[in-house]
Amino acid sequence: MVDAQRSLAVVDSNAKALLDWLSTFKGFYNKLELQDADAAGRGLFAYGKALNSPLNSIPLELFPALASSDSPPRSPSSAVPRLTTTQLLALHLALTHDARGRHRSEWQIFLDSIETDFTPWHPLTWSLSKDDFWQTLESRLSRSVRVKIDAVRRRYDADLAVLKRVLTTVEPFKSQGVIDAIPENALLWAWLNGEYKRDGHSNAQ
Repeated sequence: MVDAQRSLAVVDSNAKALLDWLSTFKGFYNKLELQDADAAGRGLFAYGKALNSPLNSIPLELFPALASSDSPPRSPSSAVPRLTTTQLLALHLALTHDARGRHRSEWQIFLDSIETDFTPWHPLTWSLSKDDFWQTLESRLSRSVRVKIDAVRRRYDADLAVLKRVLTTVEPFKSQGVIDAIPENALLWAWLNGEYKRDGHSNAQ
């Protein structure tokens, strides 16, 4: 009970810090507040929402430009492919787990509010676990569920290969040896958050 209360207090603190941080930017509009809702748990919910009115508006200045008009064109023979949204998000999140802290995120307040661990809640973590218990549990899933998890596993494996290629061939990551400073489970955490954020899902907090 004590751990649960402490965890809830951390979630509340992180959510409040996120809204306070966003409110410091000109143009931020918010109709969300932290509250308990019947059958929906605790989280950020809309209040006083009129039909078709926006829930919030985040200023464009907070979003990094992925490329500028001055950026050189990508070579057709480039060793690194153009990254997908999931891969970009996963790369950004994974870099925040660099053991030497060389790639801190300007969005750290937001990152503090997202899911911190998918183990054991996401079945993908079962299939990747070295623990016999979780592997056995994964093998007991229904065929229809296993088909879906296998599809997720294939996407993860493909994206992980791309991320490792970026971290080992692109500067400054290559010369920094970043790949050796990011734990494998951090790459999984980063990818799952990237996958969920891309799909617009909200991780339970």
